[in-house]
Amino acid sequence: MASEQEFTYPSDYKIVSITDPSSIIKYSSPHFNEVAGYDEGELLGQPHNVIRHPDMPKAAFKDLWNHIQSGRHWMGMVKNKKRDGGYYWVDAFTSPIMKNGKVVEYQSVRLSPKREYVDRAEKAYKKIRNNSKPLKLKLPKTRLWQRCLMVFAVNLLAAYQLLTLMTPEAALLGFFGLCVLSVYILTRPLEKLCKRSKEVFNNPLMEYIYTGDVSDFSEIELAMKMQSSHTESILGRMSVTVMENCKDTVSSMGDLSKYGDEVTKNLNDQKGEIEQVATAMSQMQASSLEISSSAQKTSLSNSEAKAAMESGHKSVEDSTNAIVNLSNELNEIAGMLDTLSQQSSQIGKVVDVIHGVADQTNLLALNAAIEAARAGEAGRGFAVVASEVKVLAERTQLSTSEIQSVVDALQSNISNLVLSLNNGKSHSDNCVERITSTSEQISQIGNLISDVLEAGEQMAVAIEEQSVVAKEINQNIQMINEQCSESFELMTQTNAKINNVQAKAVELESVIDSFSDR
Repeated sequence: MASEQEFTYPSDYKIVSITDPSSIIKYSSPHFNEVAGYDEGELLGQPHNVIRHPDMPKAAFKDLWNHIQSGRHWMGMVKNKKRDGGYYWVDAFTSPIMKNGKVVEYQSVRLSPKREYVDRAEKAYKKIRNNSKPLKLKLPKTRLWQRCLMVFAVNLLAAYQLLTLMTPEAALLGFFGLCVLSVYILTRPLEKLCKRSKEVFNNPLMEYIYTGDVSDFSEIELAMKMQSSHTESILGRMSVTVMENCKDTVSSMGDLSKYGDEVTKNLNDQKGEIEQVATAMSQMQASSLEISSSAQKTSLSNSEAKAAMESGHKSVEDSTNAIVNLSNELNEIAGMLDTLSQQSSQIGKVVDVIHGVADQTNLLALNAAIEAARAGEAGRGFAVVASEVKVLAERTQLSTSEIQSVVDALQSNISNLVLSLNNGKSHSDNCVERITSTSEQISQIGNLISDVLEAGEQMAVAIEEQSVVAKEINQNIQMINEQCSESFELMTQTNAKINNVQAKAVELESVIDSFSDR
């Protein structure tokens, strides 16, 4: 059961829809969506009969399809169904869009109808649904010349009554001939105009609905309404698409699309390169941090090496001083040994003297013994003394020999010791020279370590600054990368819009061509 709630809308609304040859909706204007009660895009892909109202007679749609499938326009009053069950009336003008001699789509531009059109359509469609017709559609259609003839015939009868006093036959025939000739002459241009009007649009039902009459004049009025609707349809479609200079726009949009594709490709390549640079900068920043850490460790190691070097240098100096002191002590010992050697030599001389004295004493004792023997009994006491002296001399001689041996051994040992001391002194002197040279080299190494330490500190500072700069550069590259991604996204959207505009321009060009061909 159809709803009785009618929806009206402003007279400046342009309700536009475009369908493919199978009547599937490809486009619906905002006004169409608003009036029909659908959201934007909800009607796309739906069959157009989704808004068909059951009160519309099938004969009206049959006439519609007969016209547009044969490449002709169609105009008529249509009652459509709203989504909520209500309805609304439209003054529809439907056109086939031709390309290369084939229908590629249908467009329908609907306007707000006059109330008198709606009233006549309601009554006419109701009768048609009841298998009837309006009275004027049932009666045969009379032409203008027929109506004029009838009028003149009536006038002739009246004139005949008046001409009873005149020559009847001559007056009647003359008057009748003139009337016929006048009617024919007067209606001839109108007949041509009616014929051309029927070529524009021939639909008695819509002729009655729009004009309230079925006659020659209503045919002309219907044709004028058809042309007016045709013009309004073009203007409505043009106002919806808002396109100027279609061919230039299509060409320009094509160029822009190519440029956009190139820019998109360049942005994509640039994005990849920036990502690589960002990765490299991140790695460089990490490497800088590692180098900075290594430099700090190296600086610490250099500091420790410098401290160890300074400690070693002090130890070398202490060793040098100790060896020098040892060398001095060895020199003193060598001097003392020289003195001891000289004293040993003097002891040897004394021993030689004692040995000589012992020899003399022994000789004297021998002589005394000889003399005592000669003296006999008187010399016995002297002989005893001489014997004791001899024994003492022998013992002295033996002791001096032992002392001489000891002195000789002592002198030999002293000589060896002096030689060893001299060798030790020579080695200590060599050690002093080498330690001195080592100390100088350690001092040079210390200077080099100090230079390396200073350079390491400068390098650490430079690396730290480089790390900060690398971090800032990395942040900037990240920002550039984000901006590049945004530009890429915007360029992608721009390309989509360019392609959409290009498609609309091509569509508008087809629409304009379809109208210009008629």
